[in-house]
Amino acid sequence: MTRHISKAISLGCALGLATVPVLGLYFIWRIDLFAELSRAIAFLHSEYQWATVVSWQWYTYWLLTALYYSIVLLGLYFLGRVFANFAEGVLYETSNGRDLKRFAILLSALGVASPLQGVLSSFLFTFNHAPGEGMISLTLSSQDLSTIVLGVVLWVMSDLLLAGGRSESDNQQLV
Repeated sequence: MTRHISKAISLGCALGLATVPVLGLYFIWRIDLFAELSRAIAFLHSEYQWATVVSWQWYTYWLLTALYYSIVLLGLYFLGRVFANFAEGVLYETSNGRDLKRFAILLSALGVASPLQGVLSSFLFTFNHAPGEGMISLTLSSQDLSTIVLGVVLWVMSDLLLAGGRSESDNQQLV
C-alpha cells in the first residue's frame, strides 16, 4: 500500500512538473487573462488601483510569479525523486536523504519567498499611483511560518534518513 501511495505522489509531482510550465507559457502569451485571474485572486487588495496598472507591470508580475513557482517546481522535482525511489522499495539511500534535504531547503525558501513576493508585488502594483500613494506591504502569514517550520522538520528528517543509509551501508559491509 505504501508503495502505491509513493508511486501516486511521484506521478503527481511529474504531472505538476509537466503542466505548470505550460500554464506559465500560456499566461505570458495571454497576459490579459493572467491579469484578470490575478485581479480575481487579489480581490482583498482593494488598495490597488487596477486601472493604473499597465502591461509592463503585468509582465513583471508574471516574472515574479514564475520565479516563485520555479522554487515550487524544483521542490517537486526532488520530492518526486524521493517518492519514486520509495515506490521501488529503495529507502535508505544517500540520494534519498540528499533529495529530501534539497526539498526541505526549497520548502523553507518558499516560506521566505512568499512574503518577499508580496512586498515586490505591492510595490509593483502601486508604482503608478499618485505621489505619496505608493506602498510596500509586508505580510507574514501563519502559512508562511508553517511552511518554514515544516521545511526545517523535513531537513532534520533528511539527516536521519542519511544516517540510516550510512548504518545500512555499514551493516551490509559487515555481512
